[in-house]
Amino acid sequence: MNTQSSIKAFSEKNFIFFTINFIVGFGFVSTILTITNLKALGLLTILLTSFITLGIVLVFSRLAAVYSEEYGGSYYYAKR
Repeated sequence: MNTQSSIKAFSEKNFIFFTINFIVGFGFVSTILTITNLKALGLLTILLTSFITLGIVLVFSRLAAVYSEEYGGSYYYAKR
């Protein structure tokens, strides 16, 4: 058993990156009104995007389980 305790620290740098991520993500979500005006093509776009997003979520959940002792992110996972 590992006797060292690892402490996950949430630094100011991490907070800034999470905030930027939230703002950019909101920008994508806020365009949904424009997409819904496209009727059937808009629905197809939403379904296709949802399918792609599901794949990305599954990959990140697997990586988060593998690196559970560290704060993750696409840069960290690619670096490892």
